Amino acid sequence: MGTLIGQRADIRNVLCASLTNLLETCETDDQKIEMGRFAKNFLPVLFNVYLGEPKPEDPPLKPVIDCIGAYVSICPQDTLHVFFEKLLHKSQEDSMSEHVKKVVLSLLVTMIGHLKTEDLETMYRTIVPWLNDPAISSRQKRAYQILCSILEGKTEFHDKFVASHLDDLYKHLVESLALAQPGAKKHRLKCLLSLVKRLDIENFSFIPSILPEVILCVKEQNEKTRVAAYKCLTAIGYV
Repeated sequence: MGTLIGQRADIRNVLCASLTNLLETCETDDQKIEMGRFAKNFLPVLFNVYLGEPKPEDPPLKPVIDCIGAYVSICPQDTLHVFFEKLLHKSQEDSMSEHVKKVVLSLLVTMIGHLKTEDLETMYRTIVPWLNDPAISSRQKRAYQILCSILEGKTEFHDKFVASHLDDLYKHLVESLALAQPGAKKHRLKCLLSLVKRLDIENFSFIPSILPEVILCVKEQNEKTRVAAYKCLTAIGYV
């Protein structure tokens, strides 16, 4: 089946959708473990398809990324760690095309919700410099998207990581304010919202530091950015 996904573009999406449905029906730990054993076989094939330079005749890639997300969710941690390190290393190569850079960062976003604390730490150290680098706006946008996924993660690893980095997070988001690019504002606002919800009295100075930015974003042309700004402003009102 993996071979067909890699070689038969005409039936690829049907196969990916079928595999996704199968993975999503795994309810017991035994079922997840059994299907997860094949992650090392399927994920490289799916990654290669997703990383390939798109052609006009190619089918949509959404079923492929959906299948990747489904497999990542039950992938054994040691296998996921190996794939994460490879993608993270690839994200820092200078020789990649813009398409590949974009897709690699998209794959990292997909993985974030399933990583353990050590990998979250590695990812965080990697993206912090990107927040302060407006030269590559697409990378900065992905950095905020990755940070948002870390902050909104629902596992004990995410909770532990965020709790131990709160002061650092407040500091970096205040320092990067003037460098935030328009394309990154929606995800930056979502990060601010997550941090506002975690505020305690010791970090209350964070509010006046971000309030002017949030108010200005209420007038942004992009609707999703405006909605994110309204949500953040509402959360601030309840602090």
